[in-house]
Amino acid sequence: GDDLRHLDWPLYWRQQQTFIKVSDSREDCPINIVTDVTASMGVDGKALLACRLAAALGFVGVESGNSVHLYEVNSLVSRVCTAAERSGFLHQFCERINALEFVNSGDVSEGLLKLPHLVRHQGITIVISDFLDTQQLPQALSLMASKSDTVLLHIIGDWENSPVLEQSQMLKDIETGEQVT
Repeated sequence: GDDLRHLDWPLYWRQQQTFIKVSDSREDCPINIVTDVTASMGVDGKALLACRLAAALGFVGVESGNSVHLYEVNSLVSRVCTAAERSGFLHQFCERINALEFVNSGDVSEGLLKLPHLVRHQGITIVISDFLDTQQLPQALSLMASKSDTVLLHIIGDWENSPVLEQSQMLKDIETGEQVT
């Protein structure tokens, strides 16, 4: 009594048994891209790298048929934009990414603790950060892992990767203004 349009014909020819297709639809796997917008990300090319990574990951997510949500995080977290369809996505998404301002101070892990309250569906959460202020990071990751699969992308600037250590240096915390020798 099943409609012939719902028969899985390729499977029928291989197995010589009738199988009814239940659905052809794909399930959405929301992708949450969380970008650290603290001042420390605004130096040494880290902001540019973070923006490029966010754009590339967003493009891949939408092209795969998934919804993509862009968040900015410092001590607070806020949704910047959502893209769920391909048409016009890349232009709008890149405009929002380019508008991110990396000037705020704050503890990223504090903002990450608030993120699970904004994320509505299970999916994948990708955090792009230099992770310089991470006092509560273990608690934040534990809370985030209960809501979604979590991936951390650690951004390291050129100077951090190969610092000049020939002589004593005066270092200044760009977010707090504190100087350390």
